[in-house]
Formats: sequence, C-alpha cells, structure tokens
Amino acid sequence: ATVARLTVHSPSPTKMHKAKAELFVCGYVRSEEAALKLYIPQQISKLVLEFYPTKYKVYGTGDHVCGQFGLGNTKNLSDYTKLEQLSNLIDHPYDISTGWYRNIIQNINDKSCSLYSVGNNNHNQCGLRSFNQMADNVQTLTEMHGISQEKNGVKCISSGSFSNHSLFVYEDGDSDNNSTASTILGYGCNKAYQFGIPPANNNKPPILINYNNPSLINKNIAKIACGNSYSLILTEDGKIFSMGQNEKGQCGLSISENSSIIQKPTMIKIPNLQEDDIIIDIKCGATHSLALTANKDLVGFGDNIYGQISMEKESKFIDIPCVHKYFKSRDIKINRMVCGAANSLIIDNENQCYIFGNNTFCQIGNGKKNQFKYQYIPHRVQSIDFMSNELISDGSIGDFHVILLSKFNRNVFVFGSNSKNQCYKSEKDIIDYPYLLKSEQIGIQKK
Repeated sequence: ATVARLTVHSPSPTKMHKAKAELFVCGYVRSEEAALKLYIPQQISKLVLEFYPTKYKVYGTGDHVCGQFGLGNTKNLSDYTKLEQLSNLIDHPYDISTGWYRNIIQNINDKSCSLYSVGNNNHNQCGLRSFNQMADNVQTLTEMHGISQEKNGVKCISSGSFSNHSLFVYEDGDSDNNSTASTILGYGCNKAYQFGIPPANNNKPPILINYNNPSLINKNIAKIACGNSYSLILTEDGKIFSMGQNEKGQCGLSISENSSIIQKPTMIKIPNLQEDDIIIDIKCGATHSLALTANKDLVGFGDNIYGQISMEKESKFIDIPCVHKYFKSRDIKINRMVCGAANSLIIDNENQCYIFGNNTFCQIGNGKKNQFKYQYIPHRVQSIDFMSNELISDGSIGDFHVILLSKFNRNVFVFGSNSKNQCYKSEKDIIDYPYLLKSEQIGIQKK
C-alpha cells in the first residue's frame, strides 16, 4: 500500500483554534490513474479494475471534537487510526471531501450515487437535518437528504475547509446528446449571501443555486470552491463567478465599487489576462482566493495581511485579481495550488513546492517562526538541505499545519502546529521543519 492522497480538516473560520485533524487516503498502486500513467488504454484499465477493484483505506489523527472521523464518539485521536466507516465507502481518493470539522463521501455503485457526511452540522452544512430539526454534530456517516443521483455521480464537491456551507455540482440532461447543463446545490449557512440569494428561514435545503440566479442558468460548471462566507464558481469556458462576503476583496471585486457583500453571482474580470488564456482552477482559503490559468500562471485576490496572495507588504488586501509577480517573473509554471486559512501552497511543473503566508506556527516549514511570522516571499521547501532531492506531488494545509507527499517514493512530510497531535504523536506542540512520517507511524506498509 502507498499514500494516495493527503487532506486535512480545518478549524473554525471565526475562531482561530489550533486544533486540527489530518486524514490520509491510502491504497494500492493498482488504480485507473496509475494505469493511465503507464499508457494503458482507459477502456482496458476500467475492465481490469472491474475484476480487481482498488482498495483504499483512510487514516486520521488529531482533533475529533465534532465526531468528524465517524467513530461514534468525539474523543481526540493522538495517533493515526484507520477509519473503517470512511474506508468502506470510498472507491477513489477523491471521493472524500474534507471541510471544517466534517467529511463528505461520494459512493458510486452500478445504479446510483449516494452522498454521506459526518461531523459538524450546526448550520446543516452536512445536510443531515430536516427543515425543523437540527443535529449539531453527527458522529457516524449518514446519507445526506435531497441528493441521490445517477451513476455518473456528483461532478464536484466543495465542503468548505474554512466555511459553514457546502456546494455540490451534478449534470442535468442527456449526456449522449450533449445537452447537459449543471445544477448547483447548497447546504449550510447563507447569512452573507454565499448562495447568491437572500438569507431566509424558509429556504428549505438543499438550495438550488443556479436556478435562482439567471447568470448561471444553462451554464456548465467546471469547479466550485467555498471560503469563509463566500463562494467561487468556475464555468467550463473559464469564467469565475463570486458571491458572498467581500470585505477583503476575496470575491475578486473592487471594494470601492461594490458592497462588502456580493448578493448575487457576479463575474470576475482579471486584468492583463492574455486573450488565449482562461481560468482552469479555483481555490479558497478563509478570506483569500487563488486561480490558475491555462498558461499555468497563478492569480490571487483577497486578504493579504500575511502575504498569502502577494509579495507586496503594504497591500493588506487585493480586491483586483493579479498575477503573482514572483512566479511570473521567473517563468515558473504552476501545476497545483492549495489554500490554507492564511497560507498558500504551490507546486510547479518540476515538482518544486513553495509556501507563503502565515508562519505563526512554522507552517512554512523553514524553522523561523520568531524571525518570519509572515512570509511574503514564497519559501521553496527544497531549499532545505535534507529536502533538496524530494519532488513534491501533493500537499494540503490546515489552519496551522501542512502535509506533503513526494512523487516517487511516496514519502509523507508534516510540519506546523501539533497541539492536538495533528502532525504525529509527539510531545512537541510545534514541528518547525518538515518531519518524515514513517509508514509504520501511519499504520501502513509500503510496497
């Protein structure tokens, strides 16, 4: 078995708790993705997988205050533990979406797709309460109300790493006749218009977002992202729409020209974007946003108090989207981007990893918490001597801690806050440099 994907739970978006949790999705190398990398035709790889299905296991450690690990209790985990309920439902590493103290699982069988959720549900962001009843914490995986789709499943899920709301996209229409359009559903808090409609007690969940917003009707949606009280929607033609809280420009719309709350989906204009370039990916932190262009340039907007968007120290927020100067000036092409609460993690096309933003708990990984609490200039992880030969393929950020996955040997590195053993079992509250997590510490054996 080997580590297949990294993901972390995140803390309250309003209370900057140190408490976090961490998840690993582990599985055998036999997978559709691995087959494609070996140039095995997709039809053949799918046929092989039908007879030799991939088996994935999920492990977790750290804060369990809302029962988000599905263990039937709220006792914190001091060491990596296999999560049986989550492991039994996932067929692919990306079937699991982690949010603020909650997890959402997509389970696809031959006839239908079902969604299950567990953890914090105080705003019904897990979709696990009826209209007149509320369950604040759900400690076992439970099927969500109102969503049960065809076997092609939900196209994308954002459970909001730093939010109290969740978004889902699935396809309508007849895919055989190319007459599909997307439906966007929302669960959870809508106090800041993050669903693009007025907040009201009579909005019975799930909320149909695009049918209540003319600008999104008949749009094919590529991706969605939830921040703290705001949402981003990316269409397949490369347009970004935003809605919700914009007091720090996190919706990518000028604060001076717009209200601090964007009440309906509004298209973001990105200055100086080349005519042949479009947006292909979006991410949300707590109050900052990142976008990736087809030309592999990084675009940022929103809160910049810690340098999580830009190298410009004097810019506390950036409400007009801009291309990141550091990467653009060095012709560094971006393959992957990740948002923490107030951090950004970037992996380029040569598998070099950069982190910038808040460094209060050494989550930059450079061991310089007292010297650099805010990291405006991206820190290249491979600049550390013992990391120089590591090629990073994946990464994830909680509020105050980071996990990285190397490309070939599948090594896992953790660093940052460890107050709840969210990095690994240790007496240290802070892990100031990347720590190589041994496979036996997770409970797996490498092959």
